Amino acid sequence: MKELRTVASKIPSTTYTRLLQYCEKEGISPSAFIKELIESEVSGLTPHNKAGINIVNYNKKEDTFDWIIEYDDGEKVEIAKNVSPEFMKDAVKAIESELRARELYLQKSKKDSVPAPTKIKKVV
Repeated sequence: MKELRTVASKIPSTTYTRLLQYCEKEGISPSAFIKELIESEVSGLTPHNKAGINIVNYNKKEDTFDWIIEYDDGEKVEIAKNVSPEFMKDAVKAIESELRARELYLQKSKKDSVPAPTKIKKVV
């Protein structure tokens, strides 16, 4: 049996009213909504030492992209869904720009060179 805990928070009256209206419209209780929000946010926290690959799928019918990370242990995390081509182009441009900035910082001048530690102990 799972051990459960209660979480509480004070929010402004206007936010509470909007929460109640939203939950009524969606047909869920505020508790269920808040629980779902917490679980979705907390489950997204992943250790920095987990290996995986990026997968980007193109949806021809919708003309959008989905971005997924598939970890080596089989877990899949959806990063973004139904992303416009314009957004993807902008994201690629921003990533490439930051990778170039990193290469400058590392003083990379040769195409095939990779980052290497500056202090290496001799292996005998």
